[in-house]
Amino acid sequence: MLTLQSETFTYTDRDGTVVTMTVTESNIERGIRRIRYREEMQAYIQKKMDEHTPLSADAAYALNIVYPMLLAGVTKCEGITFPPTPEEFLEYPERFWDAWSDVVRRMNPQWFPKAPEPKTDDAKKALSGEQTASTSA
Repeated sequence: MLTLQSETFTYTDRDGTVVTMTVTESNIERGIRRIRYREEMQAYIQKKMDEHTPLSADAAYALNIVYPMLLAGVTKCEGITFPPTPEEFLEYPERFWDAWSDVVRRMNPQWFPKAPEPKTDDAKKALSGEQTASTSA
């Protein structure tokens, strides 16, 4: 039988709040849950636009892309309300998001698209900060 891997992490905020989450490798249910969360966030973003209180582009991106990825893999959560409201999610400290996304990335790397590789040596050098013959003139 195939088994799904899980990882539990604990985050302690500066105010003493302790959050413990278990993130589990995706199966079909969690994969569909990610799609459902994304649909919910798209409806929320549209509602904010309809109410003439649109979100910033960064907040909309966080809710449309990041929210579904982080939430869908969680199988246990203690210390915060789960699932969080969009407003709560946007107010979480970046340190918490980083810890959470690190675990989600290890459990479900297929949810994080890879950047395309540069096609030319000059493009690779430019991305690494090296000067090329065409940029050093």
